[in-house]
Amino acid sequence: MRILLAHGDLRAGGGAEAVARAVHARLCAAGHAVDVLDIHGLTRPDGSRAGVWPLLIGRLPGLSHLHLLKYALVCRVLPRLARDHGAVVLTYGEAPALPCPALTLRHAPVLFSARPADLAVIGAAGRGPVYMGVRRVYARACMRIAGLSRNAPATPTLANSRWTARRAVRADPRLAPALLYPPCPARAIRRDRPEPMRILALGRMTTGKRLDEAVDIANRLVAKGWPVTLDIAGRAGTRAARCLIRRHAGRPGIAFHPDLPGPELAVLMARARLGLHCARHEHFGMAVAEMIAAGIVPVVHDSGGIRELVPLPELRFRRPSDAAARLASLLASPMQHTETLAWRLARTPALTAGQGFDRVLDGHLARFLSGA
Repeated sequence: MRILLAHGDLRAGGGAEAVARAVHARLCAAGHAVDVLDIHGLTRPDGSRAGVWPLLIGRLPGLSHLHLLKYALVCRVLPRLARDHGAVVLTYGEAPALPCPALTLRHAPVLFSARPADLAVIGAAGRGPVYMGVRRVYARACMRIAGLSRNAPATPTLANSRWTARRAVRADPRLAPALLYPPCPARAIRRDRPEPMRILALGRMTTGKRLDEAVDIANRLVAKGWPVTLDIAGRAGTRAARCLIRRHAGRPGIAFHPDLPGPELAVLMARARLGLHCARHEHFGMAVAEMIAAGIVPVVHDSGGIRELVPLPELRFRRPSDAAARLASLLASPMQHTETLAWRLARTPALTAGQGFDRVLDGHLARFLSGA
């Protein structure tokens, strides 16, 4: 079958993009001809590319961080391009009504919404009323650009966590999402013992990951006499990342590792005993899954779908002071205790399901395409 895979920006490098690439690989492995549409244009199975002029707007200088706008522009051209395909797979979120069957993967509960309750779980948590007002105007504008309608039919939907599924149904009661946990790495074998006072914050260096808060938590530990080192590693190709690094340059106990190659990142992860993840309402948490697979015990914010990866209450926090207390308790415990916690986390249903991603996805795709 000729299938169109639609996404926002496959070069963004986050968890949603990892899932989109994995879905593309499984569709191709099943013998389908897959065209890929994102903000950079249309890519055909032979690798040739076709520009789509409305998408140029989303690639203008200074707009690289406006991910919802980029996806709205993709949605704008999507109905026209979908006409030549037997089915569409949406790997970023909801889209307007299409002329052929569509399967929607939701990495967030809802993308196109101006409701404060929805905005709070897609990047606006803890922001002030001015920011929330601007964010609502931006969301409404993107909805209009995307051509979304309240009367658009509900499509078969896959959610990346139980939390995402519940929130998606709250936004659209017609939905009945099935679970598709993102692809998770298998449990790694740690040959060397980690350094007892080493903490890792892993993931893209974006504002939403709250890395300033991670630095504050590490400073609290240092002030209490803990000789910790906080390693902050991840993609750092944005202005926000460069400002973050400049802001904290030279602070004792804080080390930044932007854009590390795979082998160097593996060495860094092997050194860490604990992890720290401060993002609110994380829909799944690919970086946390990677840390758990590497034998690192993460302390995470007590919200979102990430709690399905980290179900132990003693590893979750609500306030920075709670996070510092949780980490201090773990640092004071014997290494054997954290090794036991790592063993338990490596066997949670969420991580196990993610390790079987290909098999679960193949089943969902086969059922969807058989009726398309």
